[in-house]
Amino acid sequence: MLSNSENMIIRDLRMLAPEQQEQVIKFIQRLIKESVRHETIWDKIDKPVPLEMWESVPADGAEQHDHYLYGSSKK
Repeated sequence: MLSNSENMIIRDLRMLAPEQQEQVIKFIQRLIKESVRHETIWDKIDKPVPLEMWESVPADGAEQHDHYLYGSSKK
């Protein structure tokens, strides 16, 4: 069952010429596209790091940070 608003939209849409109906469709599609929430940088930061990523992190990263950051020889 359609809501009152949906019935009004359909009724009014039927009164328009086909070209105008196309404009209404494009307008609705634009509204839908704009209303879709885009992932922000904070959403990405908030995601948990996958376990396989943690497994690839060097265990001696704190001790040997100069080696991993600057390429110097390990101590």
